[in-house]
Amino acid sequence: MTPRDDLYRGLMLLLAAIALIVLALALAGCGAEASSAPAPSSSSSSSSADNHGYGWQYDAMSAHGLKLRDARQAAGVRRLTALEADLLERRAATVATCAGELELAPPPFVVLLDPGELAARVGKPGWYYPNPPLIALEDLGDLFDHEALHYVLDRRGDLDAGHTSPLWASCSFAL
Repeated sequence: MTPRDDLYRGLMLLLAAIALIVLALALAGCGAEASSAPAPSSSSSSSSADNHGYGWQYDAMSAHGLKLRDARQAAGVRRLTALEADLLERRAATVATCAGELELAPPPFVVLLDPGELAARVGKPGWYYPNPPLIALEDLGDLFDHEALHYVLDRRGDLDAGHTSPLWASCSFAL
């Protein structure tokens, strides 16, 4: 066996392990229903005018433009930085590459909320809002990759709320 064969075999095992871990963590709820979830603020007249009620302000931006808003109100939480924005952008780009996209431009806007806040609103700890694209999450775990795939599919014209695309098996997980 050549070193290249060993590398290929190792990568395939790593991908299989990652897929199993993601599936095991798929117990959390998913967003992106066929119709957009209710915005946090019903006083707005337009989703794009106020970014689905979350506003356009952000706390950190990645090197290529992913905007990250840390909207957590809990005391004592470490605030997010450009490092986390860069990491999320790389994760979203990995999902996009897996789905056959050459680039992730523009990257999504991401809002991190307190635990339970989004679930109280939409019944799930993660949600993808289309037009304008926004990913809302209660944590930055594996659910981000799931919502990022909704974002990538939405850019193609169908966010796949029913999780019927074969890409769910290879690029994220379907709920």
